[in-house]
Amino acid sequence: MLAATIEMLAADMGNVQILQPERGILTIAVQQGFDPEFLDFFAEVSADDDSACGRALRTRERVVVADVETEPAFAPYRDIARAAGFRAVQSTPLLSHDGTPLGIISTHFRWPRCLSEQEHYCLDLYARLAVNFIERFHYEERLRQRADELSAILDALYQKNWGAVTLPTTSSPPHAAPCLLQRQSRRPAPDPRRPMS
Repeated sequence: MLAATIEMLAADMGNVQILQPERGILTIAVQQGFDPEFLDFFAEVSADDDSACGRALRTRERVVVADVETEPAFAPYRDIARAAGFRAVQSTPLLSHDGTPLGIISTHFRWPRCLSEQEHYCLDLYARLAVNFIERFHYEERLRQRADELSAILDALYQKNWGAVTLPTTSSPPHAAPCLLQRQSRRPAPDPRRPMS
């Protein structure tokens, strides 16, 4: 999905961040075109940050910075933008069907850039596809967790009810058929006075 979005916008780089709901932090799940310095700088982003992705998380609306060199709110991030080699960025929030933030998809451009109305429309479609994928992944993950929990419960019940059960021991051969044992028990004892052949 990221590669398709970058291609659709003729962007130069981009990333997808997933929200960690328990911490309220965005972390980069997949990226294209960035060096380790950029990835370390934006390893964790919150809604309190004034980066494009932080503002998109806070407002739950798309943020477009047409030129990072002239955008006042982007001033704290200009050095990292220069080092990474981009002049424009857009960040689109990925919202679930009930409006819950799931993540952010961002694309970056080497030159100042505005988005057309058609590009906004296509971004909305791509964001919806990304949301469907994320929600399906979360659903399948919950199913796996419940299956593991059920398996653990069944194992515990088995150990409680059957784990201590032992089979009775017998001097009979383990694989001897009952009918054969019965026949052997009816065979008369040999006469000691009779010479052996």
